[in-house]
Amino acid sequence: MAKYALKYDSTMVGAKFVYQPQKGHSAQWTTNVHDEGQFGDIPKGYTFITTGYYYNAPGSYVIWALTTIGVYISIDYLYDEYQKVWSYQAYAVKLSGHSDTQAQALVRRIIANNIQITKNNLVCARYAGKFTAAQKELIRELQSRVARRNNVLQNQDLCKGIQTSSINTYPEMAGYEDLSGYLDKLMNGEAVGIATWAVVVIAAVIIAGMGTAAYFVYKDFADESEKDIKYSKQLMAVLAQKLTPEEYQQLLNETKGIVTKAKIRQAAGSYGKVLMIAAGIVGGAFLYRFITKNH
Repeated sequence: MAKYALKYDSTMVGAKFVYQPQKGHSAQWTTNVHDEGQFGDIPKGYTFITTGYYYNAPGSYVIWALTTIGVYISIDYLYDEYQKVWSYQAYAVKLSGHSDTQAQALVRRIIANNIQITKNNLVCARYAGKFTAAQKELIRELQSRVARRNNVLQNQDLCKGIQTSSINTYPEMAGYEDLSGYLDKLMNGEAVGIATWAVVVIAAVIIAGMGTAAYFVYKDFADESEKDIKYSKQLMAVLAQKLTPEEYQQLLNETKGIVTKAKIRQAAGSYGKVLMIAAGIVGGAFLYRFITKNH
């Protein structure tokens, strides 16, 4: 059972919260209230619009309010503590609802992109020596964000019928099994005993009536996955130009004839002509996409 229960308050639909903490008072934000390791500090002056949905632990005065950019902000109502942290305006923005179908489309995009990025990263990790240090860091960033998106799909109480699969049991990833160790090594470094990174969510269905909340939770993650798939294709384009005929044959043998030269070029998409991947796009610190988002 989840530690927090998802609730709804119509008075918080379209409410505006501006982070203006007084000395000695603060709040936090997170993409997942169930993940104790993903809480972060909010930049002063940052503005949020709440959706009406929030998480609350039994007996707690602190709520985690879902905002329109998919993050949750902490609001402490004990002794009106929030007034020392937040500048608040009710009904500041008129928000439209979203259907279960619209939210489900976002979930499908996230799942499809996560699977493709993982497949690409498995191949890239096999020949990690072909990449620069910045490019290898980008591979790690991409797979870390895949893991985060998988985690969000599984732990937001918005989906049912959630299925996960490892590379060894998912038919769509057949042939890639022997490459998982290379990805684990790239991701874990010298660490041992860490679960494989090649595990993905392969199915999730929006719970009836949760379309609006799910849409706000998953919209930015779906957009993030679209950007990540482009970076992943660029990496595959880099690899396609660097592999020798012997290495292509080696990869074909190791993947039971599945990963062909044509498949690698297909995975590179329109990036067949290599685009330079600068160190500047390696970023991916916690909540980076929200800090830079204009709203």
